Amino acid sequence: MDLEVASALTTRAVAHVRGQFGADSDPDAGWADLAVLALSGDRVAEINALRQLGQGAREGVDEDEIVRRVTARADEGDQWAAETLLYFYRVRDMDGMDALAERKRLVAMPEVRARIATMEGLYIAYADDPGSFGEVSAGILDTARPEDFAAALRATARLDRNAYVRAVQNQLRARGYYGSRGSGRLTQPTIYAINRFCRDKGIEDACFHGPLASKAIRAIAGALGTP
Repeated sequence: MDLEVASALTTRAVAHVRGQFGADSDPDAGWADLAVLALSGDRVAEINALRQLGQGAREGVDEDEIVRRVTARADEGDQWAAETLLYFYRVRDMDGMDALAERKRLVAMPEVRARIATMEGLYIAYADDPGSFGEVSAGILDTARPEDFAAALRATARLDRNAYVRAVQNQLRARGYYGSRGSGRLTQPTIYAINRFCRDKGIEDACFHGPLASKAIRAIAGALGTP
């Protein structure tokens, strides 16, 4: 199939699957076309098909074959393929050491963007050993780029509130708000330190309902992520 024709057909199929044609969208027909294109060797179709498979099993395509094809792309240095595989394994919550080992291998690829590597590194660390997540996540956060820190801290909070508290304690200690090393326990001195930080940063309204409220976590993470 001509590459330009294949590209146009893939774009159309993906648009149908995503409902981008509004009332005229036909997700089932779009998926059927996307599956055929993916198995014909079209790179864009393969990767988009895998992303759709990450959101749930679909009929009309061999999932293992799509994974094999996209993995081959990733092994050739395809950034989009590697990052889509990481997404696929995470959202499908695939069990087993083989899946975890593959996620670790993919996240270490130099082609994977720093932000993706940081975020996926947190998810992988939690899946690998929830008991050591507090320590491992602290290391990941310490090496995160400033522009990625807030999102990474929010992800840490979603995965483990104690790890989040520990990270916040360490950050506040580095800024002179907190005098002890991070323990992960929301002690009274920790609450005082957080409240003082929130006041100084002008985000006390967001922190009003407590440091573990979703709005407070977002505001504190954003303030801590600002140099």
